[in-house]
Amino acid sequence: MSWFRPRDREHLAATAAFFAHGAMLGSWAPRIPDIRRALGLSDGILGLALLGAPVGTIIGQIWAASLVRRFGSRHVTRYSLIGACLIPISFPLSDNAAELFLALMFWGGFIGALDLAMNASAVLTEDNRDRPIMVGLHGRWSIGALVGSIVGVAAAAGGVSVLVQEAVLGGGLLVVAWWLTKPLLDDRSVNPSAGRIWRHLDRTLVLLALLTAADFFCEGSVADWSAVYLRDNFAAAAGVAGAAYSVYLVTMIATRLSGDRLTARFGSVRVVRSAAAVGLVAITVALVLGGIGWGFFGFGMLGIGLACVAPLAFAAAARAPGTSTGQGLAVVTTSGYGAYMIAPPLIGGLATAFSLPIALGVLPLLLLVIVLAAGALRPVRG
Repeated sequence: MSWFRPRDREHLAATAAFFAHGAMLGSWAPRIPDIRRALGLSDGILGLALLGAPVGTIIGQIWAASLVRRFGSRHVTRYSLIGACLIPISFPLSDNAAELFLALMFWGGFIGALDLAMNASAVLTEDNRDRPIMVGLHGRWSIGALVGSIVGVAAAAGGVSVLVQEAVLGGGLLVVAWWLTKPLLDDRSVNPSAGRIWRHLDRTLVLLALLTAADFFCEGSVADWSAVYLRDNFAAAAGVAGAAYSVYLVTMIATRLSGDRLTARFGSVRVVRSAAAVGLVAITVALVLGGIGWGFFGFGMLGIGLACVAPLAFAAAARAPGTSTGQGLAVVTTSGYGAYMIAPPLIGGLATAFSLPIALGVLPLLLLVIVLAAGALRPVRG
C-alpha cells in the first residue's frame, strides 16, 4: 500500500476493520433458520441460544477496555479479527442449543472486543487527519453488513452450507483485513493513567451512555418489529413488510456516507439534534396516521434520524476527560448493546399488554431523549 499517503493508509485500515465487522454480523442472520432446522429448536429455545452473542459482546467490550489500555487499539483490533472471522465456522458444528449458545458467546466476545478497539483506533485516526471520519466509517460498517446479508441470503438460496459460507467469507475477510489493517496507529491509549471509569462516571459520559442506549434501543426495535408492524397491522405481504427494514438501512447508509461533511460544517451537536428531530416528527406522524406507505416513510426517516448518533457518541466518549479511550468507549458501547438486547422483548411485552403501534410509541420518546442529550457531544478534549 505504498502508493497511498500515510494518512490515507490509516483511513483505509480503519475502513477494512469496520467493513469486516459488519460483513460477519450481516452474514449470520440469514442463516439462523438453517441452524434452527438442523438442531430442531423451538422458537423459545432458539431465542435463548441467540442470547449468547449479545451477552458475549458486552463481556468482550468490558474486557477489551483494559486490553486497549495495555496493548493499544491496533493490536486488539487485529487479533480480535481472527476470532470474529473464524469462530462462526463452529456454529453449524454445534450439536445442541447449549453448544450454540457457547459458540455465539465466544464469538460475541471477539465481536465486542473488535467493536471497541476499532472505534478507539478510528478516533486516533480522526485526530491524526484533523477532520471528521467517524460517521463515514460507520457507513462502511453498514455497507459491510448489507454485503454480508446479501452473501448469506444468496448462499441460503443456492443451498450452500453454513460451514462453507462462513469458512469462505470469514477466511477471505480475515486475509484481506489482516493485510489492510497493518497501518493502524499503534497507541497505548490516549490517557493510560486514567482511573477506574466505572467508579467515577462524570455527567458527560453518563449523558453519552444515555444517548447511545436510546439510539440502540430504537435500532433493535426497528430491526425486529418493523416487518411485524406492517404485516400484522396493515396486512402487508411478507416481502413488502420485510422491505421496511431495507429502506431504513438504505437511508441510514446514505446519511452516514455524507455525515462527516455535515459534521465538519455544522458540528456534531447540531447534526445529531436536527436529524433526530426530523426522525421524531416522521415516526410520530407515521404511527398516528398508520398504513404501509406511512410506515415506509417513518422507518426511512428514522434511519436518517439515528444514522449519526452512535458514531459521534463513540468519538465523544473516547475523548471524555479523566478516562482512557478504551474505558470511555466501554461505558457507551455496553450501554448501547445492553439496550439493543432488551429492546425486542420489551417492545414485545408492551405490544402484548397494549398493541404494537402503542409499543412503538416508545421510539418518539427516545428520539426526544436524543434531541435533549445531544449537547453531550460537544468536544471536551483534543
